[in-house]
Amino acid sequence: MTKVLIIGCGYVGKAVANFLNSKNIPVSVTTRNEKNAKDLSQYAKEVHLIKSPEDITSLIPLYDTIIFSVAAENRSCYKEAYFDNAVAIVKALKNESNTKQLIYTSTTSVYGDYNGEWVNEDDALLGETEQAKILINTEEELMQATSFGHNVCILRLGQIIGPGREVEKRLERMSNHLLPGDGTNCINLSPLGDIVAGIYLASKKHLSGTFNLCSDLHIPRKQYYDEICEKFRIPKVKWDPSQTSIHGGNKKVSCQKIKNAGLSLN
Repeated sequence: MTKVLIIGCGYVGKAVANFLNSKNIPVSVTTRNEKNAKDLSQYAKEVHLIKSPEDITSLIPLYDTIIFSVAAENRSCYKEAYFDNAVAIVKALKNESNTKQLIYTSTTSVYGDYNGEWVNEDDALLGETEQAKILINTEEELMQATSFGHNVCILRLGQIIGPGREVEKRLERMSNHLLPGDGTNCINLSPLGDIVAGIYLASKKHLSGTFNLCSDLHIPRKQYYDEICEKFRIPKVKWDPSQTSIHGGNKKVSCQKIKNAGLSLN
């Protein structure tokens, strides 16, 4: 990597920027919010203010590595945040003769529900919510750039955990609330450190294709929460089976492919 553009510098993007800065790799970022520009300047050499997805098109030729790691502010913003930005990125890459490395942080929710069975990158994407369908379409759109000679690496993440997103702190806040579901869904966690390492690996090895990126822990969520509550002496959370779980279907996500590519998961 010689010049990196991070599109969507939020929780993951900032961690990646910090890591790349420690290796003296020039980083630039985008933001839609002018108020965020000052804060982001501590992470990047340049901060580009983006008013619409089309603004991204002119930036792509300036960088050899593009990390697309946006997070929609709410459900109504999904199409613009993910798919519309993907269209703009692919449009720029179609006219770019120099080989680019594109890395996109997707989500394992695109798999949908597999009734607790294992899934890998070759399995069908069964996500049925409107948001899941947008994310599936986003992946398909971005992969088109491979036909123009570019490397496109899609990293499907599970529940992101790390500093500021500790599960025990969330459970402490939720101790007096009912959680939706019955807790039988298997967990698929993506520690922030593993995500940063995975992105760096993808850039160094010029990975192209789809890779799951989760830890190897896949116990039922209720068991996981109960163990954390016991460890941190937090009252055990309660469940409401009449509500649907918010964690995108029950499955155990295999990450053997990215381990075979050289990533050591914590």
